[in-house]
Amino acid sequence: MSFKDKMENNPTITIGVFVIGAFVAGWTARDSIISVSGQEILSKSEISELKLYAKLGKEDLVNRNISLKDRVFELETKLASIEAVEPQDLVEISNVRFAPKPGSPIKAGENIKVTFDYKFDEGVKGSIWAFTTDKASTYSPSKVYSSEGTFTQSFSVEDAGWINTVDIFVKDENGKQIKRVTLPARYEFI
Repeated sequence: MSFKDKMENNPTITIGVFVIGAFVAGWTARDSIISVSGQEILSKSEISELKLYAKLGKEDLVNRNISLKDRVFELETKLASIEAVEPQDLVEISNVRFAPKPGSPIKAGENIKVTFDYKFDEGVKGSIWAFTTDKASTYSPSKVYSSEGTFTQSFSVEDAGWINTVDIFVKDENGKQIKRVTLPARYEFI
């Protein structure tokens, strides 16, 4: 039996082959037309975003993103402060503040000031440092602290570039690290 005879005896297969061939030809023609005309296919979410952009205007979107970025940083800092206060810790770190505010451009060599409250468990003493480990930074040595209080440390970065975090380190009198808190703090040194 020849191919022609098989096709004539099975009209379902013949129709199926033609339908699939027509679909592939149509899809290829569609892609070719889109490509030649320089158009792009957009998802519904991209269209919604463009409509929002047109409705609000560029300035409103930029301001909205900045306030969202500030809010995310604020929440990350609060979370890090909350996570730093664990009952089994020998020292609690809370109420962390930065000056200037993260996100601010700073000249290379200028200081970032980190201020926070600390509370050592009874009988525990330690040295405290706050600086970045993202780039080489300059900071002053620590004295030994005990009890509770407010600690302020300034540090600087000499090279241009970005830092993303500030670390708070606490070591006991024997030099053993008893606490490390890494906080999000994005700064650009120019």
